[in-house]
Amino acid sequence: MKKIVSSVLVIVMCLGISGCGSFNDDTVAKINGDPVSKGMLEYFVFTVKNSLASENTSNLESFWDEGTIEGVNAGQYVKEQAMEAILTGYVIRQQAIKNGSDLTDTEKNEIETSRQATIEQFGGLEQYKEALKPYGLTDEVYTEMLKNRKYEQNYFASVKGKYTDDELKKYYTQNMFRIKHVLISNKNSETEEALQGDDLAMARATAADIEKRAKDGEDFDKLVAEYSQDPGSQTSPDGYLMGSASSMVKPFLEKSVEMKEGEVSDIVETMYGYHILKKYPVVESEFEAQKDSIINEYWQYAVSEWGKDAKVEYNKPVFDAVSVAASGS
Repeated sequence: MKKIVSSVLVIVMCLGISGCGSFNDDTVAKINGDPVSKGMLEYFVFTVKNSLASENTSNLESFWDEGTIEGVNAGQYVKEQAMEAILTGYVIRQQAIKNGSDLTDTEKNEIETSRQATIEQFGGLEQYKEALKPYGLTDEVYTEMLKNRKYEQNYFASVKGKYTDDELKKYYTQNMFRIKHVLISNKNSETEEALQGDDLAMARATAADIEKRAKDGEDFDKLVAEYSQDPGSQTSPDGYLMGSASSMVKPFLEKSVEMKEGEVSDIVETMYGYHILKKYPVVESEFEAQKDSIINEYWQYAVSEWGKDAKVEYNKPVFDAVSVAASGS
């Protein structure tokens, strides 16, 4: 049910005209003025595409140009998700620097030492570069990713130590909730191939029947236990602890947020299949037991707010030239 990241961007599409600042041929976008390289986008496109490929195993050659994911062209969806993932790293780094948590010289040297050790491990610079290629990486992007990871680790450690129990309890009780759901998968359980035709129609009909039974008052826990094909339904029998910034696929998250406590949803369709959701309140007495999850959710909420405020300028010709279908080939 996980997603990469979700945010609302302040977007400016630039066509090489004045008013958007200057771009070079290697820059696909700027986030709050900081350039995003073509290599960075290509890496995240490669990563997102690979993560989605297992969910869309039929006719992959044409899928990225012609298929859809959650109602959006598959290639466009991949690039949107890639840019949102990039955005997350950028806004965290920018906030860290803004608030005095820049990398120290010692940390920068440690990153370079780690890079040099990796180069030696592969037998030299050229062999190292070749080893990165299957992962969609270049030396420059790999080094930048190491820096961004360090920024996030440092800044999260700094910020979470300042969270008070009062503000965390307030966020927990006012903004968080639990979701239980039944998932009827749109994949063949043995082959993982996408269901087609009558098989897909049967899956939706099953979901519609469960929706009706749940709304008629049938025990929802029993419906989950009997029908849900989400492994998380077994590992998290109390449901998913969530908030508005949780890392869930967009239709699932949006429906979860808008529902009232005790409400059973209509069918929610995602790349995983058909969901019927039921919303539950959090239990205040579980605050201490759930504290780590609450801190992580509170952090993700802060990151999502930074993302909403970000100004993203696209160098449209270069951005559009990055091919999802050709990525990794």
